[in-house]
Amino acid sequence: VVASRRFALVFVGWIGVYATIFVVFVHLVAHAADLGVGERAGVIAFAVMGVTTGLARIVVGWLSDRVGRFRTFVACSATMAVATFALPVVDSMVGLLVFAVVFGSAYGGNGALLSPLTADLFGRANPNAVFGLVSLSFAVAGVIAPWGAGLMYDLQGTYTLAFLLAGVIGFVGSGLVALAGFEPTPSR
Repeated sequence: VVASRRFALVFVGWIGVYATIFVVFVHLVAHAADLGVGERAGVIAFAVMGVTTGLARIVVGWLSDRVGRFRTFVACSATMAVATFALPVVDSMVGLLVFAVVFGSAYGGNGALLSPLTADLFGRANPNAVFGLVSLSFAVAGVIAPWGAGLMYDLQGTYTLAFLLAGVIGFVGSGLVALAGFEPTPSR
């Protein structure tokens, strides 16, 4: 399974999808301070993101039963990327809160489907081992993406390019996961 093209697409795709998440998680509060709305506004937006993530995890099961787990996962991943594109133009507390609701809802839908999606894509044999291996992509994203965004901020004095690039990377990652759906299921 690990040597399959499908696994490679999902692994690299999840790096892209989760790069977006880690950039937002690490830099949202500092971005809010830079906007002039204050760190407190960033923290409140982060809390709203957490609440909407939790609610979305409850609702996403119902939605994915009707639309399909794979489609729902890809749509949620792409929505996180698109929402990240909005951060450079957000300039108020209200804008941060709207971002938090959209991003948090998409992230909740994404996160709720990780395990079942892994089983759908790679079969039911050894799902824990396969999920553990593909989840290493989270670590890669978590190490590289926030650092890269911070470096961009240090070089430019703004998060604009960092958020735009995170959105592009997240959108490409969503596309790679979508491509994985067209690959044959790897034999075990």
